[in-house]
Amino acid sequence: MTPSRHPQDDTFAGQESPSSPEDPDPFTSVFTTAQAARVQDVWFGGKDNFLVDRVSAAKVASTAGWLPAGIKAGRLFVLHAVRAAVDNGLDQILDIGTGLPLQPYLHTLAWQQNAKVQVVYVPDPTSATIVRAILARHDGTSVLDSGLATPRDLLAQADLVLDLTRPVIVVMDGVLDQVPDAHGPADLVGELGAGLAPGSRLIVTHVTADQVLLGDRHAATVEAIAVYNAAVVPPLVPRTAAEIEPLLSGLEFEAPGIAALGRSGAQATRDEERLPMLAAVGVVPPARLEGRP
Repeated sequence: MTPSRHPQDDTFAGQESPSSPEDPDPFTSVFTTAQAARVQDVWFGGKDNFLVDRVSAAKVASTAGWLPAGIKAGRLFVLHAVRAAVDNGLDQILDIGTGLPLQPYLHTLAWQQNAKVQVVYVPDPTSATIVRAILARHDGTSVLDSGLATPRDLLAQADLVLDLTRPVIVVMDGVLDQVPDAHGPADLVGELGAGLAPGSRLIVTHVTADQVLLGDRHAATVEAIAVYNAAVVPPLVPRTAAEIEPLLSGLEFEAPGIAALGRSGAQATRDEERLPMLAAVGVVPPARLEGRP
């Protein structure tokens, strides 16, 4: 659920965070700084969190309860999209930015339809120990130490487990909305997509504060995101659908494209049902022959 970023700086998963004068004791900061994976764990009713996470989660929820509702809707969208992709014959999953484990686990969901599905988890550093303990105990599941910040390394590691010459389901649930523009999210996704076979699916969820979509909920949503960013690391980077589309350049979107979600995880059909969460499934298109449109 959370991006492959280190919680204490601007590096990503798989890279060590240097100490800083503001945070000389990273161990202490684990208990004094709310972290995205654990705050979301609170909203999902989990127990892998600390008091600082619960306090921050409550402040955000009291400001705009539809923000955590949007996070939950994003998870439901992912489950629906993964199930649909497996139904269409895809049997490999790469879950980038895995947060604290949530049931149903992706491998459990996929194995209900095809017991041969291979699942590779790429966890957030704050979740890595628990992810390894819970999600890597089975044949057919693996855990990598890498992240979206280094797409080539990520693909090289994944290729040791998956067959990247065949389509892969790539899950990025709450990843891109924690990657600032300065880190070039479009380039990162482009490099990742270039290493995937045609027919691969990128399942993406992204927090939004789009005034047109949210209407009367816009102001409170902006305030809730500000409350979140003042207390939680890494912070959220909300974007509109028009801002997200270039990050996924080169992909062909499944209908309805980049859409606002309702509580069921499906596209919201009425204005009052829209949550501050956008989602899409992008498909890697067939390679075009040189000289042909």
